Amino acid sequence: MPGKVQNSAKAAYERGMNHYYNGDDFNAVKEFTEAIRLDPNYAQPYIYRGHSLNIVGKLEQAIEDLNTAVKLDRKNTEAYSCRGHIYLNMRQYDQAIGDFTEAIRLDPEAAKAQTVQSYFQRGYAWEMNKNIDKALNDYTRAIRLNPDYAPAYLFRAAIYVFKLSQYEKAIEDYTEAIRLEPNNADAYENRAYAYRKISDYEKERQDKEKAQSLKRG
Repeated sequence: MPGKVQNSAKAAYERGMNHYYNGDDFNAVKEFTEAIRLDPNYAQPYIYRGHSLNIVGKLEQAIEDLNTAVKLDRKNTEAYSCRGHIYLNMRQYDQAIGDFTEAIRLDPEAAKAQTVQSYFQRGYAWEMNKNIDKALNDYTRAIRLNPDYAPAYLFRAAIYVFKLSQYEKAIEDYTEAIRLEPNNADAYENRAYAYRKISDYEKERQDKEKAQSLKRG
């Protein structure tokens, strides 16, 4: 009988994942709840019910689910990463930093996409806590793990240009981000600002025009 219950719980979880990947969080929550009812010690439905609850704005309930997932499986990097993301949404940056740090410590695969996300999001939490050096360090680690991860270039560039006045470094990062996301109008706008700060007015003009063109569609 326990095997049948576990199989039924897994089937409900898989139905929930189908709804989750199709953007149907209402029915995803229903299926994850059914999986939990069938097997209360099954960590994964708690994680993804937490994901779905976060998406629909039920942050406190989402945290409760992730707390349960962590208690059930203290080595589940996804649980820590997801809870850290929710803490970011709640602007509880110290808690977010703690969870992303644990996710990074537990992750045995240095190039894993989840690890890149954990470094990037921990960097953002450090930045919101006004620890610019640690934010830069984490954005740089994310880039080293995945040189094609555009958000890390964009956020690092923003620190260079708006907080450290290091305009040449900002231009380098925005240029790389544009290579990866050629239709990112904000990257062109911000690079234009950096060009203006180093008195390269022709490149500023070109980037402004490109940004406007992209925004017009």
